[in-house]
Amino acid sequence: MLYVNLGEPQQIGDDHVTGIIEAAERKAPEELTEEDKMALLGRPKAGDIVRAQLRIKESKEF
Repeated sequence: MLYVNLGEPQQIGDDHVTGIIEAAERKAPEELTEEDKMALLGRPKAGDIVRAQLRIKESKEF
């Protein structure tokens, strides 16, 4: 049995969306626009469970 601890997720890929999220994170809460608020809601975040248990079962076919 193997355990994996998951870290904070990172936004990778679409530079436009990533730029909007990073800009919204730098703003003060009272300066956020509706677009900024929606971008912050859509960013990746870790849930309550951050530890995964892996069981590797060897196949008898090999």
